[in-house]
Amino acid sequence: MKSFLRKEIVKCLVHIFVIPYLLFSIYYPIWLLLQSDTYTKESIEKVPLCPCRVSTTWDEKQSNFTTDPACNVRKSGFWNCRFHYGAAECYRQKSTTASASAQCCYDINGRWISDWKKGAGTLDFYYPESWRNISTYQHFFSDVLSYFSCSIGGTRIFTSCKQYMRYRPAGKCEIIPLLYAYKDTDVNLSNGDFMLI
Repeated sequence: MKSFLRKEIVKCLVHIFVIPYLLFSIYYPIWLLLQSDTYTKESIEKVPLCPCRVSTTWDEKQSNFTTDPACNVRKSGFWNCRFHYGAAECYRQKSTTASASAQCCYDINGRWISDWKKGAGTLDFYYPESWRNISTYQHFFSDVLSYFSCSIGGTRIFTSCKQYMRYRPAGKCEIIPLLYAYKDTDVNLSNGDFMLI
């Protein structure tokens, strides 16, 4: 009886840990072979630039970008911002001329994060629209699955992340004045923000 139980436990552990690891070990090198510096450069030129700063009111929409449900400051839990550890919130916007999209992540002060080790967003070759849309599955296989190597768990495999970020960089940001509406007339604008009345 003990021998049977031990075999079942080992079998279960193999299914939970070893098989997914082996599948990933096969998938990532193939994914890497299919990547192209030229295609990455063309895609990064087609996606919108991230705002260098966003309002820390964390509105659902900021500068035509919408909140990424996978990294939302209003949510909590283990999986929230798990792929962008260090970010407070991420936003996405699809290109108007390609299937690619920009994912922009921000720290708690609303500053754009460009370093993947601090939670930066990435260029996505496919914009995830809905579970009924093929682009969501393309996004999973093209952009997400290969990212697992450096974002899951407490450790990051730096060589895999560097290779991944070569083909899925954080992108670029542009300075867009923050627009605030205040009811209070005693407002200090010395920090460079702008006010819309």
